[in-house]
Amino acid sequence: MAKGILSCLKKRDLIQEAGANQEALHRLGREYMSQDRLLEALELMEAGQDREGLEELREKGLEEGDPFLFRQACRLLKLNPDPADWQTIGEKALAAGRYQPALTAFRFGSAEARIQEVENLIKEQHGHAKS
Repeated sequence: MAKGILSCLKKRDLIQEAGANQEALHRLGREYMSQDRLLEALELMEAGQDREGLEELREKGLEEGDPFLFRQACRLLKLNPDPADWQTIGEKALAAGRYQPALTAFRFGSAEARIQEVENLIKEQHGHAKS
């Protein structure tokens, strides 16, 4: 097991423990984030009420074109994302060839023209896969 990583059962118990040690949750959240286990980091940071960590994950979602991570962090921070952020996420995901995340981001940002473009790219990709 990687350094600082708990078994799923121990992690669950720590998160659900009444009066859990906030410091431990913050530290573990950061450790999971450093190991790119972002959804688990999100879970720990939520439990530990680590606003700074959640903000870092929000930024990471924005920078990496990850609409799910970005949306979850914004939800936990009680932020209403700007449509420009969704556009940025969609463009980054699209540039990386990740069409479904790009489509998700463009849909959240109501970027109709980009939605149509990505849907066409997905159709083309599926058409070539059948050949």
